[in-house]
Amino acid sequence: MDYTFPNRASIEAEILQQFRRELASQDLPTDQSDPLIRILFRSFSASLERLYSDREEARKLLLDELIDGLEVERRTARPAQTVIHFESSRSHGIQLPDDLSLIGQANDGDKIPFMIDMPIRVCGTDLAFAIAYQNGTVQLSSEGTHDKQGAASNRNPISFSLGQPAVLYLAFEPLGPAHLSNVGLYIGLGTNASDILGFLQSECWRLADNEGNFPSSGFMRSSQGPGGIRKLSFVLSKGREEYPDERDISRVPLPTGPFGGRVFVFPGISEGNQWKCVVPTEIKSIFPRLFPQADSEFMNRPRAWLKIILPPDVSKITTGISAVQTNCISASNVEVINRSLHFDQDGACQPVSISKEGGADSFFLHPLSLLSESNEEYLRFADPSSSPYVGRYGVKGGRIEVTAARRTGNEPTNRATLRFLSTKGAKGNGIDSGAFQAAVSMKDVPDLQLYNLVPSAGGRDEEDSARAQMRLSHAILSRNRIVTRKDLDVAARSYDWRIGRATIEREVVRSNRGLFVKYVANVTLKRHGFPDQPEVERELLLDDLRTFLAAKLPMDIELIVKSSWEEGPA
Repeated sequence: MDYTFPNRASIEAEILQQFRRELASQDLPTDQSDPLIRILFRSFSASLERLYSDREEARKLLLDELIDGLEVERRTARPAQTVIHFESSRSHGIQLPDDLSLIGQANDGDKIPFMIDMPIRVCGTDLAFAIAYQNGTVQLSSEGTHDKQGAASNRNPISFSLGQPAVLYLAFEPLGPAHLSNVGLYIGLGTNASDILGFLQSECWRLADNEGNFPSSGFMRSSQGPGGIRKLSFVLSKGREEYPDERDISRVPLPTGPFGGRVFVFPGISEGNQWKCVVPTEIKSIFPRLFPQADSEFMNRPRAWLKIILPPDVSKITTGISAVQTNCISASNVEVINRSLHFDQDGACQPVSISKEGGADSFFLHPLSLLSESNEEYLRFADPSSSPYVGRYGVKGGRIEVTAARRTGNEPTNRATLRFLSTKGAKGNGIDSGAFQAAVSMKDVPDLQLYNLVPSAGGRDEEDSARAQMRLSHAILSRNRIVTRKDLDVAARSYDWRIGRATIEREVVRSNRGLFVKYVANVTLKRHGFPDQPEVERELLLDDLRTFLAAKLPMDIELIVKSSWEEGPA
């Protein structure tokens, strides 16, 4: 195979030959030479020679095209992220607008645009206190409103046998008419406590009912949202309500930021699930010893209680969780830009630059919409379509290339409308606490105040090709896929700490479609990890495990997951 690149002379000769063939097909003379056309062809050939000779740029273009076709995360800039805390004196709460924009002032005086990753409801609810049970002791964890109310507490560990693994209890007050609906919760972590965050993201959050028990209808699980935010939702249909503006919440395909995974947003809670109790039944006997000098009004006040079960060998909870703050949401350094593309002026195929709208230091992040004159969506170059007239686009690194849609007569349309996200990249980092304000005047909520809890971080300029190539290799290799029986065994046992052992059986089954492979995974579950509703929790875990394993198995392989109980010490 010849890996040499053509030079200017050979490119020019080929263009001239093709030009003469086109003239001959139109019965035009081919022996006449126009000097202006020769100069044009020569200049174009020189440009192509420079493009071919830049091997590194050619590799980048091929890498970007492969990444786009395989739908791997693109080689783009990454927005900085921070956590914003809101305060309002309105008792009924305020629902933030979906597109609330913020301005952060950098150290050099530049104003950096940010946008909240998800709308939340700002209310007067706060953390009353957090209680941790671990290694046979109960201890108050994070500070809460009880400190402000003068309720003297005992922060020393107290011996107590709960018969469960490690547990974190969170109590919230005061509760308005919407309860915890759409409240954003930020959990700050100490050093070497990343395992706690991982379990908070994967475990069930249990809401206590009015009697202090934890029914299955109050179980919530989290899923990843924009910017890495964890969106809590009820696992059973009872008590479930939609998030406000659900269709618009996922509008921004933001990458996971450094703080998004620490923000949890509660779902809308139906009236039947807006429970309150004085204290959960299982810790009722130990509760007075945590507040030995509190008055009766404090001890008998109903609150919303949450319970999160953690594995017994998790890092120390009382030092691992440094803060629990309500009315918080992450915000990312993104800006929505609208751009009109004029194909009749700039050509039917053009790259889009954002320097005019976003500034010279802005980077293209992600297209939101690309519509033709007739309001039809453009498709990616890799997407199939039966229509030869559809418009196409492709994201190549930090830019987007657009080919105009065509009319019935194969004529290109005149214009299209592009809406996309831009970011300042690394310039959005390091905005200190208290340096944010709303981008527009909030006339309908004049008493809303905000400040960022942490300096912005995580932003970077356009990713270099070496790092992107490493990500692509990791995505297409089989290290994350199940190929052998041992892979399936390891994947099943490592999925959840409550899975003790796993045995894998493989058999070939004949069906009306022919022969196919069937795997049966028999897992044993540690019963002490399911203290509240064992059968319900077991089915939830098995459903998640089936989904997790099936996504990693090759196609046309049937998977059956069975379970049995394994008794063990709590």
